[in-house]
Amino acid sequence: KLVTSSLTQAYQKQAKGNSFSKLGYEERKALISRLLDTELVSPVQTVWSVYIHASTKPECSEHMLSMVNLREVLAKQGQTRLAVMKGSSLAAGWALSHSSKDVYWRLYKAVWAGSKGDDCMVAFPVKGNSCQIFDWQKNSFMNTQYDHVEL
Repeated sequence: KLVTSSLTQAYQKQAKGNSFSKLGYEERKALISRLLDTELVSPVQTVWSVYIHASTKPECSEHMLSMVNLREVLAKQGQTRLAVMKGSSLAAGWALSHSSKDVYWRLYKAVWAGSKGDDCMVAFPVKGNSCQIFDWQKNSFMNTQYDHVEL
């Protein structure tokens, strides 16, 4: 029932009040394309970016998996995107763990923390900006440096 409700909500958001049966072939194709891109491809692509970065910088794994899930919760784009983001994040966490149960459970907890709305900056702090790969991350980090002006 939840799946049906989520998919209906996603469809209605993209269809903007139009009935599918009244749409022409090209309009249907565009609607389905938009729906797949928005609800499936975009969240998976985000997690893929996290996976690629975290593969070379494992210290970023927890923080980044938590952050992308938190961002999805705060964006309120719908349950379908949340489910895809969380599911693909858990899969990425499994791949990043390299069969280590301890690492996997840490990444699992990070994904769930972000999807619950926990403050990822506090729960999974990072030093510096080596874990910032998205433009939106640069805005969420507080700058504590002062401009230095020579007198």
